[in-house]
Amino acid sequence: MAQQVNMSDDAFLTEATFTLRRGLADTNQMSFESLANPGVYLRQYNDQVVAAKLEENYQFKDDATWFIRPANAKVAFLTIDFLRD
Repeated sequence: MAQQVNMSDDAFLTEATFTLRRGLADTNQMSFESLANPGVYLRQYNDQVVAAKLEENYQFKDDATWFIRPANAKVAFLTIDFLRD
């Protein structure tokens, strides 16, 4: 469910900020680690994107590794895709 957020809420902005890391499953790709909660990564799970604590198994690492595709124009956000096998 989509929610409207207050972009001037510092607590929200801290919780919603992720640091780019080398991909957990493929170092040529990227993973996103929570700034506020180190060890928590964005992952695809059951067709949703969720923040979850790192699990030391290949499935988690694969789910938390993203291919970043260049944008066609200058934008203020990234497009993130995940592929299902």
